Amino acid sequence: MKGAMRLAIVGDLILDEYLLGTPERISPEAPVPVTRVESKDYRLGGAANVAANVRALGAEVSLFGVVGKDAQGEILLGMLREIGIFSQGVLVDPHRFTTLKSRVVALPTRQQLIRLDREEIRDLSPEQGRELVARSKDSGPFQTVLVSDYSKGVVVPGLIEKLKGALPGVPLLVDPKGQDFSLYRGADLVKPNRRETLALAPSVDGGAGEIFSLAGCDWVLVTLGEEGMVLFSKGGSEERFPARAREVYDVTGAGDTVLAALGVFMAEGLTVKEAVGMANVAAGLAVEKAGTAVVTREEVDRALLGQGKVFSPKMLKGVLGSFKARGKRIVFTNGCFDLLHPGHLDLLRRARDEGEVLVVAINSDETVRRLKGPGRPVFSQDERAALLAGLEFVDFVTVFDEDTPYEVISLLRPHVLVKGRDYRLEEVVGKDLVERVVLVPLKEGYSTTGLMERIRHVGSR
Repeated sequence: MKGAMRLAIVGDLILDEYLLGTPERISPEAPVPVTRVESKDYRLGGAANVAANVRALGAEVSLFGVVGKDAQGEILLGMLREIGIFSQGVLVDPHRFTTLKSRVVALPTRQQLIRLDREEIRDLSPEQGRELVARSKDSGPFQTVLVSDYSKGVVVPGLIEKLKGALPGVPLLVDPKGQDFSLYRGADLVKPNRRETLALAPSVDGGAGEIFSLAGCDWVLVTLGEEGMVLFSKGGSEERFPARAREVYDVTGAGDTVLAALGVFMAEGLTVKEAVGMANVAAGLAVEKAGTAVVTREEVDRALLGQGKVFSPKMLKGVLGSFKARGKRIVFTNGCFDLLHPGHLDLLRRARDEGEVLVVAINSDETVRRLKGPGRPVFSQDERAALLAGLEFVDFVTVFDEDTPYEVISLLRPHVLVKGRDYRLEEVVGKDLVERVVLVPLKEGYSTTGLMERIRHVGSR
């Protein structure tokens, strides 16, 4: 549903300034380089960078925070408008100044020489807090709410619970700051980094347990830098996601990218674990860029192509979008594919000839049992998916849980649907969802049932 999702982002707004120049000599006044500034660049930081990443990933964004009545605030609001972020929820406070982080960067190495922070750390007044919540309520509906806390004063006690009350039923995800995790009570997911987690306990899992206790959330996602991420559930499960970065260039803003990707992919209907997997891919792309940079949906889709062939239907939808945008014809076929045999191979080869990308959807183990009986499948869905993914002419494999493939065809929207000629056209499920249905002849003498009989016969000799 690219471009259709709407997210609310609440948090501290920061303007990042990059002063680029060439160090020429050491100053006679102090042992520091004298750098001649050659150019200046502004980027969105804090919650504004989260919003920019959400926008780059294809969703609509409404941003809620505060800036000062100053030149930096005007620059930040102008940048938001340029990329299509709705900023009507941003308060302009004449009594504070906009947070500005200035970095002096040496050319050509792009090494950061120094960072200067101009900021005012002061909590929003109760009136401003109520105004932010009211504006968020009036701007809905939203699919997810993201809270980006940089400890500048927007995230005050009670804000999370008020947001949950104003936007009931909407998942709320928090990127925290500091050690007071009680600020985030009521959030669905909290995303600390390793340092923040270890400040609460000697181990990451112990720290995650403390966060569950303080914040009352359902999920804790701990980012571990070069080691990736680990997702904890309130029920006690733990799943690790290894880092996918090819080369770490700059970690600035990587956490913003993770929060943005989590929000977008959960808004699109992915499970928390699936969304974390996608966010992990996005994080690997973010650290390969200099400064607070955004990661686009196209970059994520291209990166996913290097992750293998087996995807959940919702993740595969995004991957196929890249092929469709390049004019590639998507071919779809489905079945149990239990005990892969020459008849299956012949059908799949013929299906691949009907287009440029072949997607094979297989029945889950539970649906195979409902269709074929308690003795089936012989191979589990993971084993069947791995076998199919090993075939050169199969591009992608997915597993569906419904008794028919109608829902997965409706989600993926292939151009061509291929079935064997043991079906009549009027029997083909999903024929109304594709441009063309192709019925291919079956290779005689092969079926899974017949193969199982042959194996039993050999075994009884």
